Amino acid sequence: MRGSQIPVLSNLPRRFTFGGYEESTGAGRRIVVYVSTAADNTCETSFDGTATPIQWDADEYMSEEVWHIIDAAAKTDNVRTDLLDSYGCVVDVPPVMRPTTDELLIAQGMNDHGTLREWHERITDQHHLLSIAERLIDRCVCNFRMKSKEHFLKHQERAKKKKAAEARAAGKSAEREDGVLLNFDALNDRFTNSVMVAKANEYREEVALPMFKILKENGEAITHGCENNQDINYGHPAHKIGLKQPLVYYAHEPAYKSGSTGNGSQKEDILTQRFDSDTQYYKAVGLSNISPVLQREKLSPLLLKGLRKFRCPRAPETVLEAILYDMTGPSLGFQLHAMAVTEPYDENVLCSGALNVTGFLYNHYRMAIESGYQLDLTEHGLHHVGAMFEHLMSGGGGLYEAVNCGLEDFAQRVHNDLVADDSNDYSNTSQLARRPFSLAWKVGRLETCPRKFQEAKKVVAWGISDRREYSNGFGEQVPVVGPKTIDECYDYRKFTPAQCKDAVTNTEVNVIVPVEKNGGFQVLDVNQVAFDHIRSKKRKR
Repeated sequence: MRGSQIPVLSNLPRRFTFGGYEESTGAGRRIVVYVSTAADNTCETSFDGTATPIQWDADEYMSEEVWHIIDAAAKTDNVRTDLLDSYGCVVDVPPVMRPTTDELLIAQGMNDHGTLREWHERITDQHHLLSIAERLIDRCVCNFRMKSKEHFLKHQERAKKKKAAEARAAGKSAEREDGVLLNFDALNDRFTNSVMVAKANEYREEVALPMFKILKENGEAITHGCENNQDINYGHPAHKIGLKQPLVYYAHEPAYKSGSTGNGSQKEDILTQRFDSDTQYYKAVGLSNISPVLQREKLSPLLLKGLRKFRCPRAPETVLEAILYDMTGPSLGFQLHAMAVTEPYDENVLCSGALNVTGFLYNHYRMAIESGYQLDLTEHGLHHVGAMFEHLMSGGGGLYEAVNCGLEDFAQRVHNDLVADDSNDYSNTSQLARRPFSLAWKVGRLETCPRKFQEAKKVVAWGISDRREYSNGFGEQVPVVGPKTIDECYDYRKFTPAQCKDAVTNTEVNVIVPVEKNGGFQVLDVNQVAFDHIRSKKRKR
């Protein structure tokens, strides 16, 4: 097979089998490669020999033919190693088969040139097959990335038109968005191949629908079997969604919308504004009222078993690894969240121990039951609209592909500017000392917060700075001292004018002025909380 003949596949080939030689009319013998997208298939090879590397005594005579065999085996091993280094997290290929050291010694001693030549040809054939496998995977991944970008840009355009139309309908300015739109309409879908679709279907059939059926069988769910609006007594208190509780709901005509929410009262207000004040709703499942025994004995075991099946094996260490996980299962975000819930806590493992963090398992409960409910409605022929199974989909991969090139170009320009002068070569620590990252403000901390819990800002600062030191413009001050709720932890509006003024002074004196005066490079949070407050005070004057 020539390089130009290698096809572009939509689904990632995950298992390879190297078949034997087959007769091809007018082309002599040809080697057959069998490709599978199923991870549970085994890799096989029809080539005889051993996978053990050839060990040749340095004092032993080596003919030129034997040298070529050993060299070809080493180069073929390198091709296989490179392939698995890049794709081994989801792909496997057969081992390289070769003669044993004893077989080579015997053939060399007997001057059996035919046998030696055949072994060399078999190894070079495997080299060719592995090269084809690598290029086949390369082209598949490149195609997926291109399709993901195109899909994202298409949804961007659609979301921007929708936003402009909504603005015109409300009598507001409808100027087109120049930047990237990051709302739900722009990010709630992704490009999928048949394997991704099949994995999502498996999750729905093995986890989501069974969970909802368990709730129905145990009297924990309410639904109806047709579109008759009289099936449900919408006015009954047990069915109302106007509660500050998490629940799964259904909105009847004109909405015909199913979904879930963390706050029923808030969702009712949103839906009423969006559709009609006469829209009727009912609560299908009250998530905060599910029997603890039912959760412990049936629902949680079923859910956790499913999450273990559909999670990624580890947090991706490279962009390519993240793409490979994304194109072979549910969205990467779902897989990472599932890993966090099912992986026992280990301080050296990213995405572990989240089962003990409030809200993580609940999030999977809510989304799985919502999906199961949507499937149940569909089974009974009930019309409903809205984003279906949204937690299994995400346009994040397409977003990355769309903006990545621009970000890389920007980073390169910054790098080029910095190293144009040797005095600004930030890779040379003898000329330019590392400066601490300068963040904006510290998030408050609840008394119930785990002792070793780290806030996201600190983790990100460490992650991109190789654990350098960092500082906050507001120092150690937090919005609310001794916060009682999560909202108070993040309520930056509680910072006083004096605190904002001090934060601006601190940032200017310790970060901005030294860089302007001495040159160099430092990562700085813009600290809009402080600077915007000061600017607004100046405008009022």
